[in-house]
Amino acid sequence: MKLRRRKSGATTTRQYSLRELREELGCSQAELARRLGTSQPAVLKTENAADPRLSTVRRYVAALAELNDEPWHVGLAVAIGDHEVELVLPGANRNAPNTQPVSTTVPKVGVLPEALATENPVGTWRLRAWDDPELEMAWLDRLIISMSADEIGDVTHWPGAEALARNLSEALPGRTPQAIGMFVTYWRYFRREMSIGDLVLVPLSARRVAIARIAGDYEYRSDEPEPKLRHVRPVEWLRVCSRSELDEDLRRVVNAPGTICRVSAAGAAQRLL
Repeated sequence: MKLRRRKSGATTTRQYSLRELREELGCSQAELARRLGTSQPAVLKTENAADPRLSTVRRYVAALAELNDEPWHVGLAVAIGDHEVELVLPGANRNAPNTQPVSTTVPKVGVLPEALATENPVGTWRLRAWDDPELEMAWLDRLIISMSADEIGDVTHWPGAEALARNLSEALPGRTPQAIGMFVTYWRYFRREMSIGDLVLVPLSARRVAIARIAGDYEYRSDEPEPKLRHVRPVEWLRVCSRSELDEDLRRVVNAPGTICRVSAAGAAQRLL
């Protein structure tokens, strides 16, 4: 997509997908879904659509315009293939001197514009839902990822590796020191090293994988009846696809054993977006 608008007397052009435009304006999928009167998965579907309806694109961008603190007095030109249609957002004034058109094209799903591919590198992780289809659905429905069956309680205040190892050893008698050390690493990843904006690959049943962006800090939900849903990180789900759609090196990481790991493959985040 190409966005052209006049700001402080200057006109700038930048290429966006629908998702990138939403993120540029600081709007979450959940916020936009509420404005559109739809669901977060429906917004996700729109953002991933290869050939969305013009009416859908118009509603999407108009909702972003209304949610933005600075009103947009712009026209919307949507180009799909060789065809271009001009639309007008609510409140737009064609004759206003500062009016600039928003020109959008619908790119191939999953392709990040080359100019953005090297900007703002983010971390990438793989996290399993214990191969539990019900837990997988809970993550997708609640916009979260989670870890553990709550053996050690709240770790909002990080106890340190040694204290955590002692707590785990008491909660999990019979585990070897090597296993406890591995669990401490898992907790360090989930609680301390995962950052807002990082991507997470979640293996799903039926050879699928879900891709999420971390949207918030660690939370401990003590009133949650399901222990496996107490230690959580809020996420924004970007898409669900077949594992076969991933590059071979990423597919190997998804299929590998273990609860959580860092994805070290070069350019992983850019290839997943």
